[in-house]
Amino acid sequence: IVYVYSRSDEGALTRIQTLSSHRNGIIATSGDYVYIAHAGATLFDSHELKVYQRSDTGVLTLLDSVQLSHTGSTLIEYAVAASKDGQFVYLGDPTANTISIYKLDGNGKPSLINTISSGSIGSLALDADKALLYAAATDGTINTYAIAANGNLTLAGSVSGSTNGSDIA
Repeated sequence: IVYVYSRSDEGALTRIQTLSSHRNGIIATSGDYVYIAHAGATLFDSHELKVYQRSDTGVLTLLDSVQLSHTGSTLIEYAVAASKDGQFVYLGDPTANTISIYKLDGNGKPSLINTISSGSIGSLALDADKALLYAAATDGTINTYAIAANGNLTLAGSVSGSTNGSDIA
């Protein structure tokens, strides 16, 4: 379950919406878009990447979703990052050792445009101008990918470190 809150000018929170997102969700935002990747609720449910649009009041409207390759409620600690313009979503799958690249059309519908091999991704982060994607792997490696205009990734560098992959920002 995902709870959506509004915040007053004084900082008080008020719950305005409850979303069903099954289990083990990870959330990323970009502008008025919110992306949630999560496991299924039951053994046979597919994992999903959902795309929402945030209204002026903070309420989220589901634009579309895509089924991911996994099924069931087993925890998979996906990593998600979105481009500043909301046009591209990067989804790290630590069990498949991949980063999947989704392009959103004008209606918010995500389409898979490419999947690249990577280490066991623990987290993803984009730099300020969104020209680089940093991927921290659970073995301590941090890969830097150059982002092309079409959203595709090219490995630009790699360093070994002592991170467990979950603490890149």
